[in-house]
Amino acid sequence: MGRTSPRAAYVVAMLSVLLPGGCSRTVRRPEPRPVPPQTTSPVQTAPPPLVTPPPPSELDLAMEAATKARAAGDRVGALLLYEKAASLAQEEGRRAEIHYMIGLMYADPASEARDLERSRSELLSAAIEAPEGPRATEARVFVSLLDDLIVMRAQLAELKTQTDAARAEVAALKARLDEKEKELAEIKKILLQDKGKP
Repeated sequence: MGRTSPRAAYVVAMLSVLLPGGCSRTVRRPEPRPVPPQTTSPVQTAPPPLVTPPPPSELDLAMEAATKARAAGDRVGALLLYEKAASLAQEEGRRAEIHYMIGLMYADPASEARDLERSRSELLSAAIEAPEGPRATEARVFVSLLDDLIVMRAQLAELKTQTDAARAEVAALKARLDEKEKELAEIKKILLQDKGKP
């Protein structure tokens, strides 16, 4: 057996150190150092910036006032405010919705501001401004019903005028008949007096 070279002995020694199963000597690994406790306060984040909503537009204020007036039973005031809102609305869909509301309010039989012609006009505006809108079909149906109602009212007014004229004519005929009956009574009286003379 030959002698081992110092280099070979060094390699064997290193292998035994690096390979724990191959050597009897245990290698101690250094223990991790404990982390010192944090002495500074945690980083504070700034609160998120407050986002303030934009102020309500003149249209929003008019709509809110109209809704309150309507809820309070002030139909005329609500109509005026809705009409103002319609004039301020730029978006067709929103303007059509406002015209629809105005049209229904003018058609309301309990309203002192009832005006079927105006109701028809507002509902027709709603249907024209947003023909594919959510209320367009309803508006067209209401316009059709109002057209029928307006025609029937006109016919009824014409019949009333004719009936009033017929009543006046009947009254005139009755007055003439009463006159003729008086004349006849006078003639009868004269005839009876003539009959009594010899």
